[in-house]
Amino acid sequence: MSNAPRLEDDVEYKKICEKHKHLIETLPKGNGWRVQHLYNYDGFWLNPMFVKSNLLLNTYFKSQPTDIYLASFMKSGNTWLKALVFSTLNRHQYSFSDHYLHKHSPQSAFPFLESSLRIMLALCYQLA
Repeated sequence: MSNAPRLEDDVEYKKICEKHKHLIETLPKGNGWRVQHLYNYDGFWLNPMFVKSNLLLNTYFKSQPTDIYLASFMKSGNTWLKALVFSTLNRHQYSFSDHYLHKHSPQSAFPFLESSLRIMLALCYQLA
């Protein structure tokens, strides 16, 4: 999410957070089981944090033609799949004896969208 603004003092970012807050207040609301309320956003009943995450992603995240997304179910070989994808994409950069994955886990080779998003969410809804 490299195109995210400098969050602490960006007026436009604060406006977007305020707009999102008002939008969430207008969504249909139902009783939740893990959270007090669920909100109907784009036909799905979601936890408020997921709604906020989606709004921020739609506003700031712009995919690039070279992006690769790895999406799989939990406990279905994610670590193995990450290692396989990383090794395939970087097969000409490393020899077997000094391969990156000898010293690092496959998880460190792939950033998570959620990592940057948590920081943005915390700042956005704390400021708004």
